[in-house]
Amino acid sequence: MLVGYGICSSLTGLTDALDVPAVMLDGADCIDALLGPDEYNGEKRNCIGTWFSSPGWAEQGVEGLIKELRLDTAEGYDPKFFLDIIFDSYERCLFVDSGVGDTAQLRKRSEDMAEYLGLRHECRACGLSKIEEAVLKVKELGASKVS
Repeated sequence: MLVGYGICSSLTGLTDALDVPAVMLDGADCIDALLGPDEYNGEKRNCIGTWFSSPGWAEQGVEGLIKELRLDTAEGYDPKFFLDIIFDSYERCLFVDSGVGDTAQLRKRSEDMAEYLGLRHECRACGLSKIEEAVLKVKELGASKVS
């Protein structure tokens, strides 16, 4: 089984608790899992105030941010008020294009989010090699359990 969650989902040690062969993606979060630590840290050094827009976040857009952070539950306050506070120290929105999904549409959604948040928008491509490596590890573990 491949567990597609990073440490940010508080699942550290989950694979040890499962009765089936399992591999957890390496990395602190989904962007780290996609880019790898060197490229991820490089992007953070390039611009400390970066919001990393994965295809999933891009698809959800601002509406997804508002829902995930429950910013629409504070009576009498526009969610934009809270987003402005949260993203005050951010400078850029970096769309990490994994090549999965409708890239043009996802990029546009990411650009719209950046504009709404008042951030400059950049885009960079990444491969899926880290995920492919994890899938191979799962296959190897599964094969070793069958042998």
